[in-house]
Amino acid sequence: MVRKGLSKEAIAKVESAFPNHGFHDTLLRLAKDYGGSTLVGGIKVTRGIVKW
Repeated sequence: MVRKGLSKEAIAKVESAFPNHGFHDTLLRLAKDYGGSTLVGGIKVTRGIVKW
């Protein structure tokens, strides 16, 4: 992963302070609900976030 100049120890500290608790599973579910499939939903969400 890209650390953007942060040490592995600093990243581990933040991850332990703020655990994911299913965050990524929720993103996949929401993408599927939004686009009908995780692929299409993911593309739609990404297009909404990334402005070309």
